[in-house]
Amino acid sequence: MRAGILGGELHLTNVYNCWTCGDLEINTTHSQKGGFGGEAAGANFYGCWTTYKNIGAMATPYNSYAGDEVAATIGTGELCYNLNAGKVVSPAWRQTLGEDAHPVLDSSHKVVFLDEDGIYTNGNSKLPEQKGTQDDPFVIMSVNDLLSLNDYLSADQINFVQLGVDLDMAKVSGWEPICNNTVFAIDFDGQGHTISNLTCNAASSYNSFFGVLNGNLRNIGFENMTVADGDRTGMIAAKVGFEDNRMESVIEHVYVNGTLTCAGAYGGGMFGKIDGHTIIKNCYANVAINSTATYTGGIVGQVGGLLLMENVYAAGSSTRGGGIVGGGQTSETPASTYKNVAVWNNDYEIFGRTVRGDVKQGVIFYDSTNFSDMQKAVVAWDASVWSCDMEEGSYPVLVGSANTPDAIEDVNVSENGNVRDIYDLTGRKVNSQLKKGIYIVGGKKILFR
Repeated sequence: MRAGILGGELHLTNVYNCWTCGDLEINTTHSQKGGFGGEAAGANFYGCWTTYKNIGAMATPYNSYAGDEVAATIGTGELCYNLNAGKVVSPAWRQTLGEDAHPVLDSSHKVVFLDEDGIYTNGNSKLPEQKGTQDDPFVIMSVNDLLSLNDYLSADQINFVQLGVDLDMAKVSGWEPICNNTVFAIDFDGQGHTISNLTCNAASSYNSFFGVLNGNLRNIGFENMTVADGDRTGMIAAKVGFEDNRMESVIEHVYVNGTLTCAGAYGGGMFGKIDGHTIIKNCYANVAINSTATYTGGIVGQVGGLLLMENVYAAGSSTRGGGIVGGGQTSETPASTYKNVAVWNNDYEIFGRTVRGDVKQGVIFYDSTNFSDMQKAVVAWDASVWSCDMEEGSYPVLVGSANTPDAIEDVNVSENGNVRDIYDLTGRKVNSQLKKGIYIVGGKKILFR
């Protein structure tokens, strides 16, 4: 025997995600021997691990390792995690730590995660104990909870999900969109939290946070998000609803910033395509869009279903397509309503193709001179929802979101002996005759008593 698994000569062979361990003793006088392949000229090993001193005498390893250091990773969960290349959604290899001496190909065993402290664990998720109903929702309390959410969603109900903490996804690679391969009805409440530094560039038809959003999303911010390489893409969802589905999708009090690279059919700063009856209210996208897609929009790439959009703006930039919607509507597309919409990300005439019967009210465009007027107009949509520090170049934000100006404090309108400008929540300067209430001073919300 000249190898732990594949003896003899290996030519033009690819081996993926395998391992050998234990007291591997290769009894041969042949000079070419290894943990996987003996005479392995032309063989490539990807993500393979062995405790023997080498993979194969003439092998070409890619992210593959051999030697005593591999043995130390077997019981800790590190080997299992590496065999899965960090994938924690329906991974091939599993290991119940403390019970399994080594990784196994058995889906009844537990998934191995890497926590924020660099420790390999099976997690302490409570998702298996929760029903995902309105009375007992899935509560996401960690990155690992979010990564494993797909495993617990049910096709037999509306799945209620709540985000209990802010999540930093910077260490996650290979993000698989929620509701991507199997579409579930969902009600996702961010409860004012953020998901930051998420990258989705998998080889997926629907690259996004949700593959398909069939339901509701509210009270959440997506910070510094990167989406790329999908044929149908959206920062938050590649598609919303279905033409033949009577379920209404409501997206409210949601924002996203980051970068989107899209090609193929469609791409949007929030959603790639609207298919079902959809309401988008009190939302914004500040996204740098690099697109060669057929239809591209700052909020929606393509509209194919009934859409109500109210109190929404798009900022950032776009190399192609409409400032708000990209187009693609046909004579059969239901008429949509656009009320209080601001276009910051493109030239003044670009809104996107609409259809006869569409209603557009209060649509405003940036013309390179009216930035402060647009700030005031957006805050005036609803001062209890929108806020802005009115500094030059500052975009309005959603009240209660992570990027809302500083918390309310007692008023102090002078700084180094100089009186600072005071604005009300609609952006009007009110330096005198202040009444009791909330004002903006120096970019901060203050309370005048």
